[in-house]
Amino acid sequence: MLVDLISHLGVTFLINFPRALIARHTRNRVIRFLGEQEFNLPKHVLDVVYSQAICWLGSFYAPILPAMATVTFFLMFYIKKFACLVNSRPAAVVYRASRSNSLFMLVLLFTFVVVVVPLGYMVAERPPSRKCGPFRGQPTVWSLVVQTFQSLPSWMRSLAFFFGTASFAVPLFVVLVLSLYYYHAVSAANKHMVEVLRHQLRLEGQDKQFLLHRLSSFIRQQQEHHKAMRACLPQQPPRAEISSST
Repeated sequence: MLVDLISHLGVTFLINFPRALIARHTRNRVIRFLGEQEFNLPKHVLDVVYSQAICWLGSFYAPILPAMATVTFFLMFYIKKFACLVNSRPAAVVYRASRSNSLFMLVLLFTFVVVVVPLGYMVAERPPSRKCGPFRGQPTVWSLVVQTFQSLPSWMRSLAFFFGTASFAVPLFVVLVLSLYYYHAVSAANKHMVEVLRHQLRLEGQDKQFLLHRLSSFIRQQQEHHKAMRACLPQQPPRAEISSST
């Protein structure tokens, strides 16, 4: 976690920041092309996902790691902000927030599954250290969980066993299916509403163009009418001619 934070600090302030300054204050096209940086949103998000994976993977062995990760993510926000506003120019590709959020959440879920598999293997199969740690003297870490569960009162064990029966799983599955159907229906209704609003915006834009066209035509007709009226009025003689005749 510390090495990852130090690497982000070094790359952002010692490498990318001088590159941005050189590209900003030079007229050479080659140097400017090499120095200009684009804010690559997927790369920066994957950096955060990688730091989160480190936290998940090491929390079982270093309990203080989540506190370190909290401080790291707080600093990472300002590092990425500096990289976005100072070191980089806007990205050429426009990322939609909803689609990008779904993709990043899927990547985060996949990372969580990849992290849980080795941790589950270590807890269930590998013997812990025999000289230090809270699990010394146990064949596996999971065996201590089993012993702790057997020492619980009978009503708590019965309740835990009930959670693993079909009487609890089937209603839970039905509730989850109904919840998924509800959210799917809400999502479909929101998509339909978005399409309706887009259609209304298109119609309003067409109405606005039609009104502007009619207004410009009316103004043109009024100008032509005023010109015709001025042409029909009798021209008055100049003041010099009027004074000489008098």
